[in-house]
Amino acid sequence: MTFAAKPRSFAQKVNRKQYRAAISSILSELNRQGRLKVVESFEIGSAKTKGLIEKLAGLDLGKRPLIVTEDASENLFLSARNLPYVQVRDVQGLDPVALVGADSVLITADAVKKVEEWLA
Repeated sequence: MTFAAKPRSFAQKVNRKQYRAAISSILSELNRQGRLKVVESFEIGSAKTKGLIEKLAGLDLGKRPLIVTEDASENLFLSARNLPYVQVRDVQGLDPVALVGADSVLITADAVKKVEEWLA
């Protein structure tokens, strides 16, 4: 074939300052709208989905919550993987797409300190 189709990437590079500014503005907008909740700690005793559902029901987070912790524990990740709309991220895995796609964001106090250090 003369002009065969070639796979091509449409990815665009985003500068580090723009990336940090986007996360900062998204977090401030979530706070302004009341969709950002800060808790002291968020731990799950065992890797049971039922326990996570009960804990989330008490917090009234909506249908698509995003849980951000300093370092996501294995029990929290395992208990959330069966829930289709619940996302668990650590601070290093936080990105603007996850923040915008969530109805509400639950973030721990330690994660807030780490995000502030990262954005400063």
